[in-house]
Amino acid sequence: MEKNGSFLSRYGLRLFGWTVAIISLVVAFFPVLAKYSALIAPDSMPFFAYPWRTVKVEELLSSGTFTPHVLYWLLLHPLYAHELTFMGDSIVLALAGVYYLRSQRVHPLAAWCGGLALGLSGYTFTLFCAGHRGYFHMFSCAVWAFGLIARGFETRRLFYFAMLGLVFAWGVSYQPDVLLLVGALAAFYVLWVTAKGKAGDVSRMPNAESPREAKVQGAGCGGIWKTVVGVWPRFLVSVMVLALAGFNGIRSAATTQIANRDVQIAGAAGQRGSGVEPTGKKTAAEKRERWIFATNWSLPPEDVLEFVVPGVFGNESLQGDYPYWGRLGRPDDSVFQKGRMVPNYRGHTVYLGLIPVLFSLLAVFALFASPNEAKGVSPSPERLAPLVFRSDVPFWCVVWVVCLILAMGRYTPLYKFFYAIPYMDYIRAPVKFHHLAEVATAFLAGFGMDAFLRAGRPEMRRKLLWLAVGMAGVLLVAALVAVVAKPLTIRYITDLGMGQVAETLCGYTLRNLMRALGLAALVAGLAFVAMRRGSERALVGIGCVLVAVLALDQAFVAQRYVKAMNVEPFYTENAVVRALAKLNGGEGSRVVNYATQNTLQDWFSSSLAMKGIRNLAPSQNDRDTAYGRLFMGLQNDPVRLWQVLHAQTV
Repeated sequence: MEKNGSFLSRYGLRLFGWTVAIISLVVAFFPVLAKYSALIAPDSMPFFAYPWRTVKVEELLSSGTFTPHVLYWLLLHPLYAHELTFMGDSIVLALAGVYYLRSQRVHPLAAWCGGLALGLSGYTFTLFCAGHRGYFHMFSCAVWAFGLIARGFETRRLFYFAMLGLVFAWGVSYQPDVLLLVGALAAFYVLWVTAKGKAGDVSRMPNAESPREAKVQGAGCGGIWKTVVGVWPRFLVSVMVLALAGFNGIRSAATTQIANRDVQIAGAAGQRGSGVEPTGKKTAAEKRERWIFATNWSLPPEDVLEFVVPGVFGNESLQGDYPYWGRLGRPDDSVFQKGRMVPNYRGHTVYLGLIPVLFSLLAVFALFASPNEAKGVSPSPERLAPLVFRSDVPFWCVVWVVCLILAMGRYTPLYKFFYAIPYMDYIRAPVKFHHLAEVATAFLAGFGMDAFLRAGRPEMRRKLLWLAVGMAGVLLVAALVAVVAKPLTIRYITDLGMGQVAETLCGYTLRNLMRALGLAALVAGLAFVAMRRGSERALVGIGCVLVAVLALDQAFVAQRYVKAMNVEPFYTENAVVRALAKLNGGEGSRVVNYATQNTLQDWFSSSLAMKGIRNLAPSQNDRDTAYGRLFMGLQNDPVRLWQVLHAQTV
């Protein structure tokens, strides 16, 4: 019986977590799983050169940088890899959350709760709709840092410090600005773990899962100074690995990325009629332009409601039946003109998930619970263990509050202090700090579910019940306000230039509020059942239901941002492709295409390229080059043009 329970706790919950993760991703991406039904992702559109593996190897050799993400493209057909990169990275990110929470010895189911909350979190996950593939690659690596730091301090093994450098080296090639934020957060976490010092290690010794772990944890006691001397020098291994494995990425981030951002800022300023002087000293107008540029995409305070109510202000800008009508992505108030300018530009949600938010609040309440209330008196070793989360919950609470304030950017005066730090004016879109708030929310949710599962007495379940009831009450009031304020809301949306969908959007807001209200009521009902039936088996069963609902809830929200396009005409053989292949014995050929423009948006021209048939006609971007001028110069002498270009077919 003991072995049976041990097997289920070690492997059954892992299998459950993997199953829920995979099902959730299939639900989210179901409309684009077919080969020729591709995800519309503007920054990473599904158009790939004919010899895609050769192109990828060439890029790999020229950059001199290898990351595991290259394997997506070397092993899979690019049309499958297009969606699987987002799916695979999301699973890896979820596992990073599980790894950290398990390093804190939380219950395995609680670890999956936090991991899935992170992997499917709104802003982090729904960026696939913009095609920010590099962000997925970076974040799926960088978040492993927190678990590796915790393990490194606990065991002092050099392996963990080497892996810490490696995950940052793999991430630095992608989205270096957000990686800088994650790296800074990891550095603060190092200081936090160090500051916990003696007290933190002593509290964790009784929670060791084996005598060997107790011995290792006990060796860590001795105060802050002993921790600094014993652990900090090992970070030199992390720095060495980062420098060796990520040199090219670091150099690119420090030179090319900064130069590109300067050009971007100058271009944005130029569009507003402000030139950029070559001198290092900026005028007041230039400083203002830079501030406006850097603080675009600040999180409006009212969008905090969307943390628990997805789509309360619509989904994404200018798309679908329910366009976003909030202020995120809106031009600065000094230049914005209602009804005459695009009201905003947002392509994602900031939904944290109602269930993760409730469990995060439970973790905060559990932090201040009395030991008897938290531990209970059950003889189960799982429940007798001290609440490990007491050590890290304060850190993640502070991270959540600070990052939320920074994410609000221009809407809070405190952002100016951060902006004044050297090089921080290069960070565009303060809403990026919401990524770190999502990390904090997910980890707190894991700690909260740990309290829900392990507390021997029903107080923790009762607290969750009242939290859910309180949330339902707030949502009910919000729904009543939405009904009463409907005429004002319609007028506001109409003034933005979206009068044709104003009525529909008001109904959508109300439906999403009722959806969230129903979800809160479901959590309250499950918490009530758990309070009445406090056996370990019943608690795990209810926890499994909550984790499954959490994941599916966030997956269905993410599916709102999945837009499919049929790319079959680009990749399948048409009559022209078959005729050319027949004329050239199945080999690729060189053609001059006069029928259509030579662009990726033109399916006929692209269908030639996708089958290895090189179109010699210059694209729009090549018209002003020497090649483009040659082509245009000989357009009245087509025979000579074909001879010069060695064209086989016209």
